[in-house]
Amino acid sequence: MTTDKPISPLMPVLLSIGWALIALVAAYPTIVTVMLFDSGVENATTWMWMVFYGMWTFLFLSVLVIPVIWVVWALARRSSGGRAALVIIALVPFLALIPVVVAFFAEY
Repeated sequence: MTTDKPISPLMPVLLSIGWALIALVAAYPTIVTVMLFDSGVENATTWMWMVFYGMWTFLFLSVLVIPVIWVVWALARRSSGGRAALVIIALVPFLALIPVVVAFFAEY
């Protein structure tokens, strides 16, 4: 029987600081996405909506992931999959950028 070394709180601290900074940097482009609909286009295209909702979802998930990281750390810090769970949870907000990338390349 092996006892795993508990995860130190340094990992969630660094992940929290990283996501807080990313959310701060992503706030301006996210807020500016409302100007996509002020371009004189009569009907908003699907690509515009994909960029709009993708950016807003990314911003909300990057803020929401901060407390979730701490909850996962508290629940899984002594288990063998604790580090993997933290990394997976920390990467979830990047899923919201998939529609933004698809819309960018499909439109241009």
